[in-house]
Order: sequence, then C-alpha cells, then structure tokens
Amino acid sequence: MSRTALVLALLLAVIVSARFIDAQTQPVAGLTSVAISAGTTGPPSLFPSGTAARPGISFAADPTTGLYLFSAGNLVGDTGGANVYLLNTSGFAMISTGLYRWTGGDALQSVDTGLGRNAAGVVEVNTGTAGGVASLTTNNSGVQGGALILGGASFSTLNAALVKGTIMYCVDCTIANPCAAGGTGAIAKKLNGVLVCN
Repeated sequence: MSRTALVLALLLAVIVSARFIDAQTQPVAGLTSVAISAGTTGPPSLFPSGTAARPGISFAADPTTGLYLFSAGNLVGDTGGANVYLLNTSGFAMISTGLYRWTGGDALQSVDTGLGRNAAGVVEVNTGTAGGVASLTTNNSGVQGGALILGGASFSTLNAALVKGTIMYCVDCTIANPCAAGGTGAIAKKLNGVLVCN
C-alpha cells in the first residue's frame, strides 16, 4: 500500500470513528439531555425528571410505571401513575397500603409472608395480603410503651400440634389448664405439650 493510500485509510477511519461517537452521544428525540453514555470515559446516561403520570424512566408497554425525580435527592417509584415509594437520604418510605412481601422461592412465585402498616405506629405480620395475624405497636391507646397485638383464633381452630412456646389469643377460651371453650377470651400458650389458657 502506498503512503498516500495509507494516509487516506487512516483519515477515513478517524472520520468514521468521530461520527460513531457523535451518534452515541446525541439526545434521544424528546429528551433535553444526553440519553446514551459514550462509554467508560463519556458522560453518564441522563433522563428527564418526569412525573408520576409520565416517569422519566419507564417502559413502552407501560409508560405510567417507572421511576421519576420528584425533587433533588428524592427518587419516586410509581405504578400506573400512582406513587408507591420514595427513596432519599432519610431512607425508604412506602404508601400506607404497601407491603414488604416474601415468596417461598423465586420472586415471581406466590407470596406467603408479609409485613405491612396496620395503622399509625402499628406494624403487622401477615400472609402477604393486608390483614394482620399479629401486630407490634409503639403505643397502647396513648399509654407510653410498646405492645404486641395477637391475632384472634377461636377454640375450635386452636391446633394441638402447635410448636412448643407458641402464644396465641383465643377469642372464646376460658382460663383453664388445658384450654377450654366457653369464655370471653384468654391467652393460649403451648407449654410442655399442653395448651394452657390464662
């Protein structure tokens, strides 16, 4: 290859590379900032702040679900145009009906355990849907000090095979050892293989 041809080939390579880099850093239609990173040495990917109805980061199949910047340092996640959670330096905040939920395996499997907000200052343990099985509260009718609120069960549903150390509230038990029906409520405890109510 002649020196002239080599110079032309190098010049062509430089022009093509410059055009490629320029194309990678151009804003996507409708955005006001660079939307695609130019690589490890280029600018970060930037997105519009967005709103709950039109989040800055969303999906073609569901444009009202995604993430948007509510204000500086306040990132909001929403579904269907409704705010679901807020993330900032103070922590993670969720809507009042939101639940922390767990499945028995893969994230897409059926949910079987959850934590949720029952009321102001009250956290409930549930089966993954609202409606507490047991709750923990920071106050008891305005009295200082925390309290544990047990979900109620009837005497007929008390399981004799409960694990030792289990404590439940029986709504129709009477104080007895072993537990018996016919009362107005008692705490049932599995002690030494026997359900004791007091």
